[in-house]
Formats: sequence, structure tokens, C-alpha cells
Amino acid sequence: MATLIVLITSCLLFAGQLSAQELTADILVRDAVAEFISSDDVPRFVVRGLRVQGEVDSIVAVVHPSAVRTIDGAFRYKPHVERIERVGDAVLVHMILVGKNIPLPEESVRGGIRLSLRAKGTVRGQRVSIETPRFDVSVANVPIPKPAIAVADVTVDKILGGRDRHFSVHGIYVRAPILPPVDDVDDIREVVVDTVVATIISFTYDEAVSGKGRKLVIARQPYRREDGTWSMDFRVDGGGPLRSGMFQGNAIIEVSAQLRHRNTVGPARSKTIPIVIMS
Repeated sequence: MATLIVLITSCLLFAGQLSAQELTADILVRDAVAEFISSDDVPRFVVRGLRVQGEVDSIVAVVHPSAVRTIDGAFRYKPHVERIERVGDAVLVHMILVGKNIPLPEESVRGGIRLSLRAKGTVRGQRVSIETPRFDVSVANVPIPKPAIAVADVTVDKILGGRDRHFSVHGIYVRAPILPPVDDVDDIREVVVDTVVATIISFTYDEAVSGKGRKLVIARQPYRREDGTWSMDFRVDGGGPLRSGMFQGNAIIEVSAQLRHRNTVGPARSKTIPIVIMS
């Protein structure tokens, strides 16, 4: 008898779980936000914060009358949906502005976009139609900022000597700055470091002590380390082997970096690093 009660209880719990799952088919839009527009030439942006509950498919975004214009009111733009992307339970609406005055005037476009989503769902094996309430998101065209580059903690390895004339420079910090809000709307773009490039500006050493014909070359462009800092590798070419204590030189290295938001790369920032090279 006890075994039968346990079995019935387990079946009821399982049926309750199934019913809760099967009775859910919805799209939650209360956390919807739009990424700011990074490119004035191709004014694309993405609406995020949309989440699916239950078995939902065939999602379509509907654009309702919206107001997107330049700050001075001279030009208006229409938001168009390019595609819908599903990433797990998340729904991303990829959009673009269209109008006569494109590229957009720099940092001059603001507005609100009203959307709703329609979809098909499955509840207890039955197909149902889903339509969300209308919701608003704010857009603005804001350029990608320049990265912050810090070189105060840079260290330089010694050349090992002999025929191995490599050395590394460590401790370069490259990061995206905190993005400020625009008109009280948070900038939610995920801006990441795209490229970090090194250039040798100058290289000098005492030929009488270290021999003639030596030159400095980049052995490996800047690379990111596990601790988040960047390093780069160099090599002293020319002349004979370098013995310990035989070589001392000076160089100025320029590090240039850019940030990226999705497919748009922002402007570069550069910083020079004076280094002392020793064997």
C-alpha cells in the first residue's frame, strides 16, 4: 500500500511539472533595451532583453509608428527589422535605420522605437498564437570610444644572451572605458578590445660597446595574457652573439589599440613606451 502511494505521488508530481511546462508559451519583453548605433555609415543596432518561455517559434517583430530623428529635427529615419536571432531563451532583434540622410550626422540622432513580437507556441500539444504588448526602446548614434591604455607598470625582460636574442615587454593594460549614459539612457553595448599593434619608433645603442649592425625587430605583436594584460616580444638582430652584460640600448615603442562593438571598429588610441634593453 505504501509503495502504491509513493508511486501515485511521484506520478502526480511529474504530471504537475509537465503541465507547468506545457502551459507556458510566451515572450517576456519587460527588460527590452536597444544597443546604441555604433556606425553612422551602416546604422544597425540590436534590441536585447527579450526572453522566451516554453515552446515558442516563428517569431516576427512588428515596428509600430516610431519617432527617430536628428536633434534639430531636420531629418527623420525609419527603423526596419533585418532579422530575428535566437540564442537559447534569448531573442535578439537586429534592426537598421533607413532614410535620406545616411551616413547619420555624427552624434545627432535620437529617438524611440515601438515594437511588439508575434509568434507561434505549443501548449499541451496545441498550436497557439502569441502577441506581446507593445514596448518602447530608445536609440542614439554614439561613436565607439577610444580605448584606455596604461603603461605605468611595464616591465622589460633581459636578453638571455648567446644566440637567443629575444626579450619580452609585459604589463600593458588596454581596456574599454566605462560608457556614460546618453539622455539618461544607459549605453549597454558590449565593447571589446579589437586590435593592439606595436610599432618601433626608435632604437639606439652604443656601437663601441655592443658591436655594429644591430637592429631591433618585433618578434610577436602584442598578445593578451591570462591576467588581462598585454605583452609583446622583440629580437635584436645583426652582429654576433650577445653575452650577458654586453648589450644595453634604448627604444621607444608605440602601442596602438582599437575597440570593437559587433562588426564596427572604433578609432585608435596610441601611447609611446620608452624601454631600456639589456643583456
